[in-house]
Amino acid sequence: MHPLHDYIAERLAEQLGERRVVVFYDPREEFRSFVSELPLDDESEPPTVKVNGLETHFAEYDDSFFELRFRVEPIVSEAQPDPLLLYLPGVERDRQESVLMELEKGGTCYEPQLKRLARHVLRDSHTEGQIDDFLSPDSIEYNDIATYLRQAEETEAPSRLRAIYPDRTGIDLIAEWLVSPNDDDRVAAKEAADELYQLIETRLGLSLDSGTDLSEARSQTDRYLLLGEFRLDLETEPPSSLSQIPTPPNADHRRRIRKLTRALRNSHPDHYQEIADTVEREFQLSSAQLEAEDLGQIDTFQFEAEVMLEHAGALVAEAEYDRAHRVIETHRESYWVQRDVIRQAQWEAVRLMSKLGREVERIDTAISKTTHSAEGWFDAYTQEGGWHKADAAHRALEDWVANMDEEPRAEQALGKVRHDYEVLLGRMAEGFTDALEDENWALDRPLPQTKVYQQFVQQGAGPTAYILADALRYEMGIELSQQLEAAQDIKVRPAAAQLPTVTSVGMGALLPEASKSFTVVDEGSDLAAQVEGERLKNLDDRRKMLRDAVPKLVDLRLEDVLQYSTQKLSREVKDAPVILVRSQEIDALGEQGMSHLARQVMGTVIGNIGRAVRKLADVGVTSFVVTADHGHQFAREKGGDMKIDAPGGDTVELKRRCWVGRGGRTPPGTVRVQGAELGYETDLEFVFPKGGGVFKSGGDLSYHHGGPSLQELAVPVLQFRMEEEEEREKQVGPEAELSDVPDKITNRTFPVKLRVEGDLFITGPVPLRVVLVQEEEQVGEARMAMEADIDEERGLVLAKQGTEAMVGLILTREDADQVRIIVQDPQSGSVFAQSDLISVDLSI
Repeated sequence: MHPLHDYIAERLAEQLGERRVVVFYDPREEFRSFVSELPLDDESEPPTVKVNGLETHFAEYDDSFFELRFRVEPIVSEAQPDPLLLYLPGVERDRQESVLMELEKGGTCYEPQLKRLARHVLRDSHTEGQIDDFLSPDSIEYNDIATYLRQAEETEAPSRLRAIYPDRTGIDLIAEWLVSPNDDDRVAAKEAADELYQLIETRLGLSLDSGTDLSEARSQTDRYLLLGEFRLDLETEPPSSLSQIPTPPNADHRRRIRKLTRALRNSHPDHYQEIADTVEREFQLSSAQLEAEDLGQIDTFQFEAEVMLEHAGALVAEAEYDRAHRVIETHRESYWVQRDVIRQAQWEAVRLMSKLGREVERIDTAISKTTHSAEGWFDAYTQEGGWHKADAAHRALEDWVANMDEEPRAEQALGKVRHDYEVLLGRMAEGFTDALEDENWALDRPLPQTKVYQQFVQQGAGPTAYILADALRYEMGIELSQQLEAAQDIKVRPAAAQLPTVTSVGMGALLPEASKSFTVVDEGSDLAAQVEGERLKNLDDRRKMLRDAVPKLVDLRLEDVLQYSTQKLSREVKDAPVILVRSQEIDALGEQGMSHLARQVMGTVIGNIGRAVRKLADVGVTSFVVTADHGHQFAREKGGDMKIDAPGGDTVELKRRCWVGRGGRTPPGTVRVQGAELGYETDLEFVFPKGGGVFKSGGDLSYHHGGPSLQELAVPVLQFRMEEEEEREKQVGPEAELSDVPDKITNRTFPVKLRVEGDLFITGPVPLRVVLVQEEEQVGEARMAMEADIDEERGLVLAKQGTEAMVGLILTREDADQVRIIVQDPQSGSVFAQSDLISVDLSI
């Protein structure tokens, strides 16, 4: 027999063995010769044939479905019928009303196509080019193919190329040859060049002269492929320099060109970059003066990625945010971007600019239509998807820019969105302050800051961690909640901070008994809180009040929780009803004028609070409350037009965003409030800027608080539970492996490779927290990925099982000297992989 017969017989035998009955439709009667080749025993009724050695009853259609059904009825009526093959030449299958429907459903149908089966069989010994050439005539029949296969078995192997590339066919074989110039000697020795050129012509449409040197043929094919894809993607006439390159003759050739160039980028990225850069230089494409809008969606060449980055930035600068978003989403994951973390960082910066611009535009429109009361403003800011999203988008952008190794190239776009955000801050501050003034500074519905301890800490069940994060803005509390994967019953409530929004007042309002009696007093040259008649001048006073109210209270800094060993931390918190955890990193850096560093560490503060929560849960702390004394504004440095003269008079305290004292004047653009209007028993007066302005005083000109803006006054209150360690399901999890880890970190942005192997119980992407840690404190995290996704809100890498991903890490602390990369489960904190210690030297 021959390979085509054997292949069909094997398929039929498999189906007969599994389904017992096979209804073989042959509408073009292409397989009559195959059926005639089956060994037939016509003495039985119905007769039998042998299909790949399997004895099978056989019945052929002869103009009557009912007669055919009647003939095979004795066989199919058995509970376990013998194998039965029904052959129907010249008959199209009726899928709706077939007389044989019951047999088709109980068994199966076989509807082969001759050329498709022949192609499959021929691939074992022929190239796609040879197959295309042989099968191209419409008149080709079963016997033609059988004869050809018999001749091939009797003579020398028909494909010399298959001897060189036994596991490759079609464009896969072409791709392998393109990236393997060392194979040319073998191709020449076997005299396989003409066969290769035939394959290239049939598959891709490129005609190569028979005597062409293999190296030159490779160069011509490279140019044809890359310029072919480039030209197909263009939305305008191609440059005249491309006229010498032939165009693909038909749609199949065009489809294969796209497929092959994509395969080269994915499977042979280094080779692709080399040939793409060569072709780009050779045809001077970067000087072709093509418009960005005409470059299409595929960045075949490196210059396209640069042009599209510039275009995206220009669109953001023109406030064309929707158009910019489409360009960014199309091009930011292109081959050229994914190969270069510096270029990725530039694209991510433009994406964040666009995101901020869209949020500002959305909120600006909403404010223009608002007639809110003060509580309405507060609700609009703090509700799900509310106006705080602009603050989150701005912080993400500034955090990113502060940690980039290069300045953003989209300078105009950055300036535009920064300016628009600052204008929005001013509008929000002025609108909210006007509403407060109109309502005599009454803000009753939001949770008062003075009731936080009473409602959430005092009534907590089990040992409670009371985490006070100085200056943790409302939107930062939302982000923290999204990173606490293992938290149970988590709720984020907005609370209204006490005015003025300064640390001495806000921290005092968060103490026990503040709900009963709270006011502010003049303490020499400072403002102090007073709770139940006790003046709280500083941190020591506040700590004493807490210890008096909670005798077994444990007082820890955030860095203590992070750096203590589990055993030491367990001893520290043992039997404590309340564990006070203090974080001052944000406010300390901001108020010291270290704006750049403050931006770098803001994200890591959120991550470190999450790490502290998991660590406390591991030593038996089950109840958690996280809140802040006040929020903050953090925008561009204020210029002279934003600075306001101080009121003068009897000044008790002067901050950038508030004046406290008696008398003096009320400068334009400010509002004066009597202490009594704020519910205080005091003769002190307060003057606040109404918009985004600041007083001429000491302190940073970018970071400030003290005023009545929503960013300063709305603070988060997170309440949740964590199971004790023995009750939590410790994640065994996937196997994770880090590779290409640098010996030394010399740039804040750097890549590593991460491979994750799951198990039968893990489906879909694997969420992982990938962070940089120095002495248990988070000092960086994964922000970019190739062959994986980034969950921005939760700060996670979503890794694909069995795929090696490139993960871009950002070191967010300039003062780090030795770090370790840790890959952990976001819910349990289990460590799946970690690197050795890596030294840091950013001066190189």
